[in-house]
Amino acid sequence: MSRDRVDEVFQASDKYSMVMLDTPNKKGRRRLDQITLGVIHYTGSSSLEGTLAWFQDPEAKVSAHYVIAADGAVVQFGDLEDVLWHAGRSEWLGRKWCNKYSIGYEVVCGPKGRFTPSQITSLHYLLRMNIQSTGMTAVVGHEHISPGRKIDPGNCVNWHTDFKLNIIDPDNQLEYFSNQRIDHTDVIERYLKEDQSLASSRNIPIEHAKELNEMNRAKEMTDGRGGSDFSWLPRLLKALFQRSV
Repeated sequence: MSRDRVDEVFQASDKYSMVMLDTPNKKGRRRLDQITLGVIHYTGSSSLEGTLAWFQDPEAKVSAHYVIAADGAVVQFGDLEDVLWHAGRSEWLGRKWCNKYSIGYEVVCGPKGRFTPSQITSLHYLLRMNIQSTGMTAVVGHEHISPGRKIDPGNCVNWHTDFKLNIIDPDNQLEYFSNQRIDHTDVIERYLKEDQSLASSRNIPIEHAKELNEMNRAKEMTDGRGGSDFSWLPRLLKALFQRSV
């Protein structure tokens, strides 16, 4: 993304051009390298002013690091190091209370709307910037970490077509993007080292170690809902095949 395009994103509106605000709805701090998750939300209404006022109201007990207006302009609350209250009761891959290790992106949109092209562009830039400056390895929706309680962003976004991973994550830092797992080029080499280590430590044949490790990986690969996420299966089978050659 060119510098001119980045400037255009943050100058989309004179009134809300990357405004920095604070919120009382936060507790605690963390290091940037402790941030491992990005969570995308919709506001539930089309009122930017209402969202900003709500996030500054101590009675609301809710906030997020970014609010993205319909024209793509961005409002940031606090610092990324601040633990803001956007996720509530939540869990991602066995880790509860996602606020502690995530960044919240609130997009001004109702449940039956769609993110605008300008909002998608802003998300592209923010995600790219945050992925490069933090330890973020996954990007999900609120619905993925609070299933049954939250439904956003739902149909407001198409994860497969709205986001361009070559823009968001050019260095392949992400391991998981919504329901699309990203294959790393070093996955086979890493699996081989894990197999060899297990075989050596337990004094078992390498083939037995492979089977044990694959079963453990399969148990760990869930979609955050408590159910199975079988999108990992082709990668697993490919890795097994290439290791057996």
